[in-house]
Amino acid sequence: MGKHPVAVFFFTTFVFSWLVWIGGDALPGTEVEPNSSLWTVPAAFGPPIAAALVLRATDGDLRTWASQALKWRIKVRWYLAAVAVPVLLQALSVLVLGLIGASVFYRPTDQFIFSFLFVFFVGGGQEELGWRGFALPRLQAAYGAFAASLIIGIAWAFWHFPLYLVDGGFNAASAFVSSLRVIPESIIITWLYNSTSGSVLICMIFHAMYNVGYLFNSPASFQFPGGTEIPLSIIIEPVIWWAAALILLSIYGGRYLARTPQSDSAAVRKEESSTAD
Repeated sequence: MGKHPVAVFFFTTFVFSWLVWIGGDALPGTEVEPNSSLWTVPAAFGPPIAAALVLRATDGDLRTWASQALKWRIKVRWYLAAVAVPVLLQALSVLVLGLIGASVFYRPTDQFIFSFLFVFFVGGGQEELGWRGFALPRLQAAYGAFAASLIIGIAWAFWHFPLYLVDGGFNAASAFVSSLRVIPESIIITWLYNSTSGSVLICMIFHAMYNVGYLFNSPASFQFPGGTEIPLSIIIEPVIWWAAALILLSIYGGRYLARTPQSDSAAVRKEESSTAD
């Protein structure tokens, strides 16, 4: 565990979350609609629980690790970016659908604040203490920001696969297409994390905004040969998100994904000092 903390983190995250997702849904009387499982919330605590366990076992500094979620003294523009980027990219995806003739609608909601707070604390935002707060600084110290983002993005996408188990089968088309969007999302969140010298708080805001930010939507769908049907928006989204990620890479570079090396190295040093103490 001391030599390969990130590998142990990934393993522990998958074991905990998949056992809760798959084992919980297999219990009699717990059948619900896909992606609204009774077990989605407890399973989503896999990343922070795994990170805390690895830190505890390796005598890491749990307080320093957790304090990243309270790092709020950052420039206002990063708060604006965390809120605006996921909404704008989602809206742009729907706009593309409208331009090709698909029907598009605006979906206002009076539950937005409640939904945001729910996702921020227990519906996905808490994952960031694991993916970004623990795995990212360690991986990018060894491989650079871009490679670290790819590794986490692939693991993050694969981690979601139990959510695509439907009626005893696996919706491979939806899982694959969604994975193509999660990877560039990982790159964009790395940019936010490094540009704020390791603020997990800003990553949690971004994560929550993405999960609840579907103010624009479209009923258009695509049917694969064999009958599998998925929303057309999740086919368009990866293209939009990859374009945004590539723009960031061209501006900031793949080594740090931040304006200056100090932003990235500060976050890495903070994590390394936690494990060294």
